[in-house]
Amino acid sequence: MSADEVRAEMARVRAVTPLPSGAGWLAVELDPDATYGSYAGGSMVEFQALCAWLIAATQAAAKADEAAYAAVVTVVEDIPSWRSFSDPTLSDAAFRIKVDSLAIDVADRELRAVGQFIGANCGR
Repeated sequence: MSADEVRAEMARVRAVTPLPSGAGWLAVELDPDATYGSYAGGSMVEFQALCAWLIAATQAAAKADEAAYAAVVTVVEDIPSWRSFSDPTLSDAAFRIKVDSLAIDVADRELRAVGQFIGANCGR
């Protein structure tokens, strides 16, 4: 995929990928001379959204905001089905298991591994 194709894909995937209230999409710098792999733009969007939802979970838990936390859980439980995290051509089994376990941890309010994942993967 060209950078222009990736940008177009990002726009399509952003249109159908939810973000928590107050979150926004981060800018992505693409090399106009590079060639990108299958679903590159979609994966960039879905990874950003994964991080945003995990951060929202930790924030809602810290504030003891039960309504916000319940809303987060509803979305996070669906994230493992997103293409970036369910398609075996895009992520290996170990990472698919990791995303599943993060969703389970959020649902169970076990946020230690969630915080570690955020620290390692969701730099802002």
